Amino acid sequence: LEREEFILAKRYFNKDDRIIEFGCGLGVAAARLIKAVQPASIICFEANPLAIEYATKLFSTNNMDVNLRQGALGDGSKKSFYACNDYILSSFEEPSEHKNYKKIEVATYELSDLIQRHKPNAIFCDIEGAERYFCHPDKMENIDKVVIELHPDVYGNAVLKQLSQAFKDAGFQLREKLKQTYFFERTA
Repeated sequence: LEREEFILAKRYFNKDDRIIEFGCGLGVAAARLIKAVQPASIICFEANPLAIEYATKLFSTNNMDVNLRQGALGDGSKKSFYACNDYILSSFEEPSEHKNYKKIEVATYELSDLIQRHKPNAIFCDIEGAERYFCHPDKMENIDKVVIELHPDVYGNAVLKQLSQAFKDAGFQLREKLKQTYFFERTA
């Protein structure tokens, strides 16, 4: 589960990092990361209330100090979110292959506001394609490291190239890629 994301985060994040995670899901990747690198802090955002319930129990059972919040990256308004009951692939896009989901309203937060409020230096992100709309590198002030799963299967290779170029234009360099997961590091 979240193998590539964990591998890259473990390789590049460290005990001094203040991490903000978008798309926490069940909390498995965050829990593994906490055990592996013991970051200075981690705050996790997840839109699916069923996943939050599971992640809360996982963190509590393992005595992990995680600031877990319900919500998603967005424009600051409430948005329709499709929460799949099997936890997998919940997103802002209505599922075409799943029938077992619930449409809910979730609070969204602007990236620059969250960065200003929580002062992270690292981002850990898997938001099932919504990164094309809400995870803009030019709004990542004071962010040095980004582990992000990109989703060309959702938005195509042209958008993937645009996102990669946006990171470069914002002073980030692609350091490593595993399948669809990328590690960008600020160079300027």
